[in-house]
Amino acid sequence: FKGKSYRFGNMDGHHNFLYHLDKGFTPSTNDLTNELLMYHIGSDAKAIFCQENQNTDNIRKFLKLNKYFSDWKIDDFVFLHRLVLDSTGNAPAKLCDFGSNIFK
Repeated sequence: FKGKSYRFGNMDGHHNFLYHLDKGFTPSTNDLTNELLMYHIGSDAKAIFCQENQNTDNIRKFLKLNKYFSDWKIDDFVFLHRLVLDSTGNAPAKLCDFGSNIFK
């Protein structure tokens, strides 16, 4: 996919990646996108998000998405867990990712 990739922050510390796809897009005037990023979440939430073979139903239940957004459409997915080297280059660290698009 042709595009541009950016890193904000030092690679060996807190950082974020941003990828911009080089593709024209004009949203409809009523299109609204919201994003919630969570860092340093508590151990109970981390246990849910980082559970092997996790599924969207369990995460929706934990976050109570169906309760708070009962009349909304939810398009969500769980990324595959992946191991990366920590900032020292030694012990692996586990990354846990979940994405959800909620719209009317």
